[in-house]
Amino acid sequence: MSDTQKKYSVDDLLYLMRRLRDPENGCPWDLEQTPQTIINYSIEEIYELADVIENDRENTLAFQDELGDVLFQVIFLSQLASDAGDFEFEDDANHLCEKMVRRHPHVFANGELYSDKNDMVGPSGASNGITTTQVKQSWEKIKQQERRANVKQDIFSGVPTQLPALIRASKLQKRAANIGLDWPDIKGVRDKLAEELGELDTALAQLQHQNLATQQSQQEPEVLSQVTEELGDVLFSVVNLGRHLQLNSEQALRASNDKFMKRVTRVHEMIQENAQLSDTQQELSDEALDALWQKSKQEQLS
Repeated sequence: MSDTQKKYSVDDLLYLMRRLRDPENGCPWDLEQTPQTIINYSIEEIYELADVIENDRENTLAFQDELGDVLFQVIFLSQLASDAGDFEFEDDANHLCEKMVRRHPHVFANGELYSDKNDMVGPSGASNGITTTQVKQSWEKIKQQERRANVKQDIFSGVPTQLPALIRASKLQKRAANIGLDWPDIKGVRDKLAEELGELDTALAQLQHQNLATQQSQQEPEVLSQVTEELGDVLFSVVNLGRHLQLNSEQALRASNDKFMKRVTRVHEMIQENAQLSDTQQELSDEALDALWQKSKQEQLS
């Protein structure tokens, strides 16, 4: 059977990666790569996959293609680790399976991957008797136990600094909630957001007053720093509200970005259409632009 007729497997993919990294006959570009250079491509591929899932999910070919690109990044990084003598892909797969089995005691009886599902006994007498909320609570409890077993005892250990700020804020808040530092209900979170908005308004008023009082005040950087801090507190509180509502703030903002882009693009199209109908190029008034904006919104809603 020729290569064009067979279906390649993960083993073939691992072999392909070894060939690319072969010191004598491999690809020069692949041989130059390090984990530090490849991770930038990995991040790009993850975002491209997220874009397909959120905006073009019905395109199964695109979904498969982007998912394959992410898998290749995993294989590439594993090969780099192997070349450095750190671990093999099989070690990574073994570690992952051990962790997933350990964190799903409601699925894998006695901590065994190939255990009999009939051995499972949940709250209602079956493994599917456990609720999603109970699963999340168990997951966090097991992760806490794992963190305590590690050398690092910092409550925030394992929360990468490179994460997008919205995602990292949510993870930091979850860690704090594990030791009781959390609001008991959504009202408390919403009140805190209102408080932070009030503090931002105060800082903005101070900045505006200073700008009116002096053209270039030596204290202005300090006031700007205060505004920046208060703005950050507002964003942090918004993420906290999203977390309590069990919503992903990063996804919510991406959706808003996409909505904004579509509306602005439509407004731009209408401006160009109006210019073609007019003999003279003239700048639209704020009222006219607002009318186009409202029309764009209505078109999206219809």
